[in-house]
Amino acid sequence: MRLRPRLPRGDRRWPVTAGLLLATVGLAAAGWWGYRTDQDSRELNIFLRTATSQGRVDVAATILRVDPSTRQAQVRVQVTAEGAVADPGAPGAPAKTLELFTTSASRGVLTYPAATQPPEQTINVPLTSGWPTDYPQDRYTLTLGFSARSDGQDVPVDLNVASYDSLFELTTPEADATEPTSAVLNLTARHTRGGWLLAWFLMCAAWALALVVAGAAWILVHERRGLVWPAFGWMAATLFALVSLRNAAPGAPPIGSLIDYMAFFWAELIVAASLVAAVVTGLRTERAAKRANG
Repeated sequence: MRLRPRLPRGDRRWPVTAGLLLATVGLAAAGWWGYRTDQDSRELNIFLRTATSQGRVDVAATILRVDPSTRQAQVRVQVTAEGAVADPGAPGAPAKTLELFTTSASRGVLTYPAATQPPEQTINVPLTSGWPTDYPQDRYTLTLGFSARSDGQDVPVDLNVASYDSLFELTTPEADATEPTSAVLNLTARHTRGGWLLAWFLMCAAWALALVVAGAAWILVHERRGLVWPAFGWMAATLFALVSLRNAAPGAPPIGSLIDYMAFFWAELIVAASLVAAVVTGLRTERAAKRANG
């Protein structure tokens, strides 16, 4: 029987090293691709033109934040008067007092004085559907609409919408611009791909930690190991580490969300029950051993 010659130790290591290097480069490349596609999906830039008139108001609406806890979206509004609506001596400023009507519940009308550069203003637009406790599967809808009036006359509105919220991806299923002097946009907000993946990773990690602790506790109980203090310390630390893991969920979902009922409540219960079972069994084992040694 002919034996294969054994490779030197250095020759045996280089294929493993090369494989690990290629795997690292491949994962990094996949992560870069995922980041770029996720970043592209977050960008929102929609231009909605209601009329071709030169006398109009251009409205730039930037969604700064979608806040499920207050069920509102914070929107920054910048107005520019164009054509016959603008003051010839102050480009961008309205020639007469301009009123901008919005879909905000608290600031339904924004007023801009004549011959004055319109300042940026912030409004809160209500979220018309969605519930925060559905996290991470929650999604919301909002209606962003504007109309303008100057000197008692309706003025056409052109709307440009962008989003700077890093936690939510906004899409538009439909645009409503049937009225020539108003611009209305229906938007849907849902978690970005990165935030959604992180939330599900945290749930899987919680289950993995809980099952590992349960497996270790089963060995301690089944084999009557007694009081193994390092194992108990690790289990107790895992019990509190799960709380920190839960709080790391992006967007700070409220307690009692879907993420809790699917993972964290059960993980905490399993770890706590495993720790109690292991300690109680350990105490009984130690007492029995002392009695036997008399």
